[in-house]
Amino acid sequence: MGTPFGIAAEDAGTILVANAQALLRINPDTGEQTMLASGGYLNVPLAVAVRENGDIFVLGALGAIVQVNSRTGVQTLVTTGGYLQRPQGIAVHGNDIYVTDVATADGNFGVGRIVHVDAHSGVQSVLADGGYLVGPVGITVEQNGNLIVSDPYTINEASADLFDGGIIALDSKTGQQNLIARGKDGFVNPRCVALVRNAGQ
Repeated sequence: MGTPFGIAAEDAGTILVANAQALLRINPDTGEQTMLASGGYLNVPLAVAVRENGDIFVLGALGAIVQVNSRTGVQTLVTTGGYLQRPQGIAVHGNDIYVTDVATADGNFGVGRIVHVDAHSGVQSVLADGGYLVGPVGITVEQNGNLIVSDPYTINEASADLFDGGIIALDSKTGQQNLIARGKDGFVNPRCVALVRNAGQ
């Protein structure tokens, strides 16, 4: 397993893991692991997302997004560089890819950013930065296409010295932010986020 960072589920029930060295596919019933892709464009694969049609997208820690063929493991570079300076998480919905990153020059937390990437052209744009976004990590897409982001560094409005983190909703068209939950008590500094869908949805 190496160092498993990113995880995603396929419709068939198999689990994909980006472990900073390769993209693995795991059978949850048997625990069997197979390597789907490694090397090539996969330089420090950090996160993975699966599109509704089964297409796989892998985010590298050095700022590359790679599409991986789910059957053959063949890699296609979608985009690299640009706004992607220290990416953390990836989500995909249709032709839209969303990546959590930062806007600060040193690549550290301070001003968080959500980068939109067109899956076909690789063109990047900034959907949102600043506001509640300080150093976002986890990201997922709601059924309506809007985003849910976890940021372990979101500042507590009661004290600028407290980075309790938060869960933030973003409009995927306008980038408007809405704080859903702030870290407190035993729930602080959230790094990952996922949606649980109701049966039949």
